[in-house]
Amino acid sequence: MLNLTDITLPCDSDAREVSNFVRQFGAAVLPNFVAQSTLEELQSEFRAVLKQPNNAYARPLSYQPGRAVELSRNALPVEHYQTICSFFGSPWMRAVADSYMGHLFLLNYELYATHEFIPATDIAPTHHDKLWTLKFMLYLNDIDVDC
Repeated sequence: MLNLTDITLPCDSDAREVSNFVRQFGAAVLPNFVAQSTLEELQSEFRAVLKQPNNAYARPLSYQPGRAVELSRNALPVEHYQTICSFFGSPWMRAVADSYMGHLFLLNYELYATHEFIPATDIAPTHHDKLWTLKFMLYLNDIDVDC
């Protein structure tokens, strides 16, 4: 059985290394991947989008652990969500996806923003995604076993 250390790579790993690692282990964790200033900007932008869902680019979702919204990244107004748009459209993410999936893919066309605040609720119950996908997950707050 794998543990967190087994699936952890340095935050400066290149795209091919990450892709190969995911093929081998099914996941890759890159601690401290995001600079603190970028993380703070992402936190602010995601808080804003969670407060005003249900528009041309965001759709609220029923979510037992708290609040969630599905975002259409290409429809996000860049002037309000510049960091989300650039982070999830980064050349590095594109290179990882290209190496893992091949050339025909939509990079992060849907984003899911969640805020879990209802305790003792199953955060990620077993589910099936709509499409075969490579997921990039970014935790905006530090988490531990008690979260």
